[in-house]
Amino acid sequence: MSLSAWPIWLLLLALVAGAAPDSGRSAALAYVFAFLLAFLLLHLYGTALALLLVRHAGAAALALALVLVFEGIYLLGVESLWARLRRKVSQGEPATDWLSAALIGLGAAFAMPSLGGLAVLGRAAALGDAGDLGGALLISALAGVAASLVLLALGHVANLLLMRLGGGRWPRRGAGAAMLLVAVAVAAGWV
Repeated sequence: MSLSAWPIWLLLLALVAGAAPDSGRSAALAYVFAFLLAFLLLHLYGTALALLLVRHAGAAALALALVLVFEGIYLLGVESLWARLRRKVSQGEPATDWLSAALIGLGAAFAMPSLGGLAVLGRAAALGDAGDLGGALLISALAGVAASLVLLALGHVANLLLMRLGGGRWPRRGAGAAMLLVAVAVAAGWV
């Protein structure tokens, strides 16, 4: 993963910091596996599904920005529309759950599709356009799995550090601010 993947890293760290103390690693795992699923579907080169998803990637990126704004506001400690949509009572200590993390992971693959490396994805696209769907799927799957392994390792280290440092409201508020920052970057097209 390149340095241009900073929004993906920041979102994962924000999800780990914003997760409830008793939720463990469920938010990070939901994020990574949802990201991998959307990444693989988006990069099924040479198929009608991939063309349809690419055509709507801009709308998915804006939907991600909206979810990030709602989740960021919620993590800052303000009851938001997102909390009401999920039918959760506002808590003194807001937390990210697995559903929020999965939605963010699905949208992140559309907002930042070059995570697997432009050269690798370019080769997969060339194979898909040439009719070698198996080769394109294999290359895309390997790129997505490699990115997911890096994200899982980063999430595990972040989880260990936060458990060592202890919880509190400031990591959650920092997570909310990070989500708002990434939402602005996604909506402005900076990523």
